[in-house]
Amino acid sequence: MDIHGHESFHDRGGNGRYAEGGMEHDARHGILDSAQRFAETMLSDVLHKVVHDAIDRLPEIIVCQLRVVKDEAREELRLAGAKMIQVAGLLGFGAVFAIFGVGFLLMAITYGLAMAIPMWSAALVVAVGTAMAAMVLLALGKKRLEAPSAHRPIETVGGEIAGDLVRCADRSHTRPGSVS
Repeated sequence: MDIHGHESFHDRGGNGRYAEGGMEHDARHGILDSAQRFAETMLSDVLHKVVHDAIDRLPEIIVCQLRVVKDEAREELRLAGAKMIQVAGLLGFGAVFAIFGVGFLLMAITYGLAMAIPMWSAALVVAVGTAMAAMVLLALGKKRLEAPSAHRPIETVGGEIAGDLVRCADRSHTRPGSVS
């Protein structure tokens, strides 16, 4: 018996046709085979056409994708630029207020010293102290500015590599304990 409850010749060593309605089964099987071949052919043709069209349009697709990436990058840069302007404004206002704060602090120091010494000498002491602090900070900044940078020209690096290679070659020819 098959799954549909029909007795088949296959069960008795036959060719697999149903005992009842064998012609209908062969006809249905033939139609299904034809439909399957047709579907496979159509799918193959459609898939071939889609792939062929995609390959033909590849330059256009790439240009379009590059245009999208360029537009997205432009938008991100525009937003980043706007953010940088906001940050620069905040830093600028912060620096102005810091300068005023230091000015008022120096003025308070001057008035505090004026209680012990004359006002002109208190202002002179604060001015000299401020000038000395400025000179120290400027000297430190200049020293860091003149310090050798970690980035060296490629010619320098190339020369150093060549020198290292020569030294390695010399060491490999002269071994410890050998006479040269």
